[in-house]
Amino acid sequence: MKSLKINTTVLFLLLTSLTFGQQIGKPQLAYTYACVNDGFNSFKAEFSFTEKPFNSDNEFYIELSDKNGSFDNAVRLKTITNENYSFTFTSQFSMPEDISGDNYSIRLRSTSPAMTSEASTSFAGYFVPNVEMVLNNYENYTLCSNAETLISLDMDVSDSYIWYKNGVEFTTTQEPELTVSEGGEYYAEAYLGACTGAVYSNIVEVETSGSFEIGILGENSISACADTTVILEASEDDATYKYQWYKNGTLIAGLADYTPALELNAKTGTYGEFYVKVTNVGGCSTKSETVTVSQNKTVAVQTTTALNTVILGENTATLGISVDDQNAEVLWYKNDQPISNTNTRSLEVAESGSYYAEVYTSDACSGTLKSQVFNVYEPVSFEVAVNSNSSYTDCETTSTELVTKYLKATLSNGDKINVEKELFHNFTFNWYKDAASLGTHTSSLNLQDYKANGLYWLEVVYKENTYDSNSVDVMLGLPMVSLEITSELSCQQSAVLTATPIENAIYNWYADGELLESSLENTLLTSVEGNYEVVAELVGCQRSSEPVALEPASNDLISIYPGNFITFAEGSVIEARASGGDSYEWTDAEGNVLSTSEILMIDTEGVYTLTAGVGECKVVKTVEAQLNNVTSIPNIISPNNDSINDKWKLPQKFLNDPELEVVICDAYGSTVLKTNSYDNTWPSQSMGTQGNSPIFYYFINKGGKNIKKGSITLIN
Repeated sequence: MKSLKINTTVLFLLLTSLTFGQQIGKPQLAYTYACVNDGFNSFKAEFSFTEKPFNSDNEFYIELSDKNGSFDNAVRLKTITNENYSFTFTSQFSMPEDISGDNYSIRLRSTSPAMTSEASTSFAGYFVPNVEMVLNNYENYTLCSNAETLISLDMDVSDSYIWYKNGVEFTTTQEPELTVSEGGEYYAEAYLGACTGAVYSNIVEVETSGSFEIGILGENSISACADTTVILEASEDDATYKYQWYKNGTLIAGLADYTPALELNAKTGTYGEFYVKVTNVGGCSTKSETVTVSQNKTVAVQTTTALNTVILGENTATLGISVDDQNAEVLWYKNDQPISNTNTRSLEVAESGSYYAEVYTSDACSGTLKSQVFNVYEPVSFEVAVNSNSSYTDCETTSTELVTKYLKATLSNGDKINVEKELFHNFTFNWYKDAASLGTHTSSLNLQDYKANGLYWLEVVYKENTYDSNSVDVMLGLPMVSLEITSELSCQQSAVLTATPIENAIYNWYADGELLESSLENTLLTSVEGNYEVVAELVGCQRSSEPVALEPASNDLISIYPGNFITFAEGSVIEARASGGDSYEWTDAEGNVLSTSEILMIDTEGVYTLTAGVGECKVVKTVEAQLNNVTSIPNIISPNNDSINDKWKLPQKFLNDPELEVVICDAYGSTVLKTNSYDNTWPSQSMGTQGNSPIFYYFINKGGKNIKKGSITLIN
């Protein structure tokens, strides 16, 4: 029990020492609030700590909270390094110039050892700019009845503003402006918390003007006979007022400011809707109701045809009106000159001009009525453009059609219109090629082949005036060029190659890709074998032939039996027999002469060369001999080009026998191979398992009788 009591006491003392050890006291401010400006930014506070000095490497930091008292992003105001042994000291520091709020605090933080004081008493802090705010540009304002206006400061220096009306606090706004609808003396003060009062504006006086209304005396709708006087009079006549009269929403220019009455001479140009706008000396305005002034007439003249018409060539235009007075007389005018003998409701015209009709009635108010003006235009010039049809491409298209893209007429008023194709009969067309007239008088032109290539344009004639289109350079492609061997190559004669004749074309002759010659001839004489082609060229366009392989025809003079590919069984000898020559020489791959007769006995795989003489010609042919170890006819092959079991190979006894026929059919009975000299090379290319059935059937016949048959399955 005694031992337990001693341990408890020691623990208590240890905890007490830890709890009441070295501490930093709460900062004591030497100011109540911080008003910072360009001329003052110096503040003091007293700091203290207890028990023992701080380490010599310690640094004290005076830190400022945000405007809400939070030190999460504390601002360091000052660093102190010389007060580590001063248990109480006073320090001077400055505030940041963006300080603006009512709940700032400071604290003292040390680094060695690290500890932080509690926050000081909160205080308001603001930066007070040394400025003078200008309200409404120093201008007073007159407020019209039931209206409002916006008065604004010329700068924004605070988060909010206190507004005063007649010296009494009126309202607060977040923006440096205020909407007012009442008279009074207004000014604003920037809200800066405890520092408020140092930044304020001038006073602006807002006056109110009494309300007034204006009208036009009389009825809202006035019907006036033509050439009579109509007076519109404002309901208020005040020499200090400004009167502005409007017709159909547009201000009537040329009137004096003091015009309380408007005098009108009733005629077609003066009818409309009228109102007056009046402004008093205080700048307040009001608008009257609208009064409609119209013609009082019992007879109406209306147009029955279009007011704007275009005539072309010998065509005419018909102008028409309707009059609801059967006894009215009509006189038509052209360019303000009367046209005699035109007492009719319609008029057919063949000339351009401005036309209207005057109608004479017995109605006292109607009197003489005038129709709207008809404008009849005839083109003063034309613009024509041509092009080829949309599928045309230089040197590729072999025929095309040139068409009139558009024919535009320019009228006397400057307007341009498209002339429709239905009216083309009023024009004369003439096509030109390379400055020469073709004598073709249509709006389009068909070009059939390259012989029509050239520079084209279209001439359009209207009433002896000529208009030329743009030029179109046509380059039609050459026709297909074929190349044929019209005389075979042999050791006795050269070959003749003949290409399709094209007038004036240059023929570029190529052998194995190399240019041999260029000429105007469509034939070539050559004694060199190879792959030939020809390129025909004319005015920048070309056309190539398909290549033609030229080989000496003398190769067909010599035959080799059983063929150019011979198989033989191991341990046996196969005979190769040549025919058709005057002399023979057989050599192996190394050039060794093996035989000088028509027969060569072969017992070794390899490639053998036969040089045969036929008259003055030498014919060279090769024979490939291959060992055939096949002992039975296969019924499965895999023609996938992997060199393993790709071909259907027969035993040697079924080969090199001209009396033996091999026939292969597909699953549908169609013959795919029939030969008397099978050489173990079927199928000639990879067939895979094409189609629905990869099964084929073979028949081996001799002397007209079948000696062997079966199936062949193709697999991958």
